[in-house]
Amino acid sequence: YKRQVSTQSTWGNADVVAGKSLWDGTYSLKGENKKKTSTSVVQLNSKKNDVVTAVASTVLERGQLTWGAEVEADTTNMSIEGHKIGGVYKFTDKTSMAATLDNFDAFKLAFLTSASAPYTFAGEYSSKLACLKQGSIAFGFERKFAGALVKGKVESSGKFGASYQRKLNEQLKLTASAEVDAKGTPKFGTLLNYEG
Repeated sequence: YKRQVSTQSTWGNADVVAGKSLWDGTYSLKGENKKKTSTSVVQLNSKKNDVVTAVASTVLERGQLTWGAEVEADTTNMSIEGHKIGGVYKFTDKTSMAATLDNFDAFKLAFLTSASAPYTFAGEYSSKLACLKQGSIAFGFERKFAGALVKGKVESSGKFGASYQRKLNEQLKLTASAEVDAKGTPKFGTLLNYEG
């Protein structure tokens, strides 16, 4: 049994999901400030176990560079739960590079390019800051056909996979995938998706 109430105004919105009683529910209050080159968001979340979390994030756009930061805090215990910082640089409309840092510990660097249409290529390097030489590398691609899509991915751990997606008609889509891990163990899957 749940009751949900939502409201919106010029400064933000509030969502309430209540249980059997007013005190047995979750509450969310969100404020958002948008400007031409920046967006700032502050959100307070209250859960039925009396834990209140606050999330603050900011995104700034400066030409080809977009960067952002996010901090999550437990206001009940007055502690920082996590923080993220990252940025995306667009070399062209079809090629970009992104970097993220989570909790000043987990680092990721990625690129994406669709300059060689109909192919799209992507790569990612992820590691802990304390041991950058022991990071993992992944490369992937996708190739678009008329009504079909082929994807492939290989990782430095030895895992690789591929998938084939075919649109049978306006409602049906078929996806077949295969994956082999570093030990040579194969996995296969087939999915038939219907959208009415």
